[in-house]
Amino acid sequence: MLLTQLYSIFERYSISYAELISEKNNLLSISDLKGSKNYTAIHTFYTKVIDVKFDKWFELDELRHVRNLIAHSDGFIEFSENPNKIKSIIKSNDNLILLDEKRLGLNAKFVKNSIKYVWEFFDLVEPLVKKQDHMLNFSWSILNEFHDFDLI
Repeated sequence: MLLTQLYSIFERYSISYAELISEKNNLLSISDLKGSKNYTAIHTFYTKVIDVKFDKWFELDELRHVRNLIAHSDGFIEFSENPNKIKSIIKSNDNLILLDEKRLGLNAKFVKNSIKYVWEFFDLVEPLVKKQDHMLNFSWSILNEFHDFDLI
């Protein structure tokens, strides 16, 4: 459930931020890009339209594939739209495993890394957006406040 929500947050706010950045700077809108409401358009907008220097796109794409497998196939690779892609991701990522019953398994490090990469992305993108009261704040300072609260 956490990965499903994490990717949804990434996708939803990436698109919202892209729209605000486009409007603010009079740039090509993410809505004008092919697949405007998906990962491909998000990646294209942030790498080609505004040139954000982010080196974890591959990892976010892995998160997307893992999220889709969990959300649409309950983790069973045989029911995936692209089983070969999932198998390839599993082979290349030490934090993922193919379980005996042909189901995806993942460890805590995959989850932690995924959270880290999403937050790193928003740490780069948020300064490009005028602060909005209705937007989430992804800065580490907010997380540290919760951590400090936890220690009290």
